[in-house]
Amino acid sequence: MAVEKTNPRLTTTDIIELIAKKSNLTKSQVRECLQEFAELYKSLMASDNTPSDFTMPLPYVGTFKLKKYKGMKKGSTYKIGTFEKGNLETRVVEEDQPDFNLPTFNVKPEIREMRKEASKRRWYKDRKYEWFKNWTIM
Repeated sequence: MAVEKTNPRLTTTDIIELIAKKSNLTKSQVRECLQEFAELYKSLMASDNTPSDFTMPLPYVGTFKLKKYKGMKKGSTYKIGTFEKGNLETRVVEEDQPDFNLPTFNVKPEIREMRKEASKRRWYKDRKYEWFKNWTIM
């Protein structure tokens, strides 16, 4: 017997269908638009000519940014947290590592605040329910 998934999530197909229903676009037009955005993002991130302070908006949602990380010389040490031990472990760099940029995504502040408020409401609701569940009338 197959196990039913309980993780509620949207797939790319779901997103395409939802946008198509809410707009005057067809599913294929929405898919093409999202694919072109992804291709633009990939080409800019993969380019050697992209500046290290590059930003690219995901309209109405947030901004992709490149975060610069400093390289390390062979023999230098750094600390890293490990899940198994639950503390910081010191590691030694085995070969020179150049500076590099990693893409990050920053959500717009108003969306971040909406999410924070929704989480807070859910937490208070769950907490109130737990308190009520253990409450007895005398």
